[in-house]
Amino acid sequence: KGYIEGYYGRLLSWKSREFLVQKLASLGLDFYIYAPKEDPYHRIKWFDLYPESEIKNFEKFLKLSTNEGIKTYFTVSPGLTFGKKRASDFNTLTQKLSQLLEIGYENFGILLDDLDVEKSETLGESHADLINRVSEFLKRSGDTSLIFCPTIYCNQFTKGDLANSSYLKGLSSVVSSEFPLLWTGKQVVSDTISNEDIQELKSVISNPVIVWDNYYANDYCPSRFFIGEYSGRSFTEEQAMGVGINPTGSPLTDAIILDQFDGKNYIKFLIK
Repeated sequence: KGYIEGYYGRLLSWKSREFLVQKLASLGLDFYIYAPKEDPYHRIKWFDLYPESEIKNFEKFLKLSTNEGIKTYFTVSPGLTFGKKRASDFNTLTQKLSQLLEIGYENFGILLDDLDVEKSETLGESHADLINRVSEFLKRSGDTSLIFCPTIYCNQFTKGDLANSSYLKGLSSVVSSEFPLLWTGKQVVSDTISNEDIQELKSVISNPVIVWDNYYANDYCPSRFFIGEYSGRSFTEEQAMGVGINPTGSPLTDAIILDQFDGKNYIKFLIK
């Protein structure tokens, strides 16, 4: 179980990230996914390298996370422009990943969510090819791991049943089944998530599932504020290898949310 910094509208300071890592550690939670939409180097300007000052911040953050027992994922979201203008985009992407490899990062993610494109079989195949190639690149650097978010990351984005999704069919026919995928359930913000929901996804694509849970998210409605009981989730470790909360980006609020998320009535997930 862990924290996903994956929302729109807010960009945490490094001091806030350190606070949240310490909160995760105090609760016995175990991962942090760095994926802020408001970091221009993560999404809008993914093709630009981080300045040296930011690399030093990433390095400090990794050291703290490691010391606290938190597995930290660095992710990049290149889908807005990847392959559309430059034949060298893959080399550009690997240069970006190399910045983090060189300072000790081992866990990475490729996010292909929220793209206004036709979700075709061809797109699924091309995304799968990208993920496979990134993994091959990372493995040259030793013991690394890779997760990904597909463009269809919930039932809501399919025209009909998941089984009829051309995009997911194309993706599953090419992508290696070793990489965990991020999934939000039936909707972007799902009222409930069950074993049956995840089994339906696994009937189309066999990759392990990490639930990206927008239960407490409010970036789509900033006036919405909910820190109540975490409920409506009934899936087990047999179906999902992990679950991360993508909350509000307000650190003190998110600390309260993490307390709710860690409720003793809920299964402790462990990403190994």
